[in-house]
Amino acid sequence: MGFGSNPDMKFGGGGFGGGRRKSSGSGVSGGVDIMAIIDGPELKKLYTKLQMLPRKVANKISGPAGRAAAKIVAAKARSLVPVDSGDLEASIKVRAVKKTKRYKGMAGASVQTGKGHFRGATYYGGMIEFGTKHMPNQSFLRHAALLARPQAVTAWAAVVKKALAASAREVRNS
Repeated sequence: MGFGSNPDMKFGGGGFGGGRRKSSGSGVSGGVDIMAIIDGPELKKLYTKLQMLPRKVANKISGPAGRAAAKIVAAKARSLVPVDSGDLEASIKVRAVKKTKRYKGMAGASVQTGKGHFRGATYYGGMIEFGTKHMPNQSFLRHAALLARPQAVTAWAAVVKKALAASAREVRNS
C-alpha cells in the first residue's frame, strides 16, 4: 500500500485526492501518496478530473473530500489507540493541511495526535506510535489507515463525485 514511516495521515490534497508531496519527517507532516491509495480506473479518473480543475475549485472539492476520508481513519485510530488515561485517544484530531513551500498540493486533511508527535500534553503519542529502545511500537495511526482504507477511499470518492456533478450542473446552467 505504500504508507511510509510517518503516521500522520493526510487526505484530500496529498493523501486522498490531491497533489503529491514528500514526508519531511517532522511530527505533523508526511502522509500517504495518492497513487498508493487510489487504485482502479474509476478512482483514477476522478483524481484526474480533480487535477484538471482550476486550483480554487479543486480545493473546494478536495478539502471536504479529504476531511470525510480522514474522519473515518480518525475514528478507527481512536478504537485502536492503547488507553491508559484516555488523553491520547481524546487528542486524535482531523486537521486541515496547511499550505507550505514544501507542500503545494490541493486542500486536504490530516489525522494527528494533539499538536503532533513528541509535542504538547500528549507528546508520548510518538513514543507509542514508533516505540522506543525500551518499548516496542504500537502503530495505531498507521494501522488505522490500513484498516480504514476501503471506507476512507469510498467516502473520498463519494464527496468528489457529488461535487463534480454539482460543478458540471453549474457550468451547464450558466
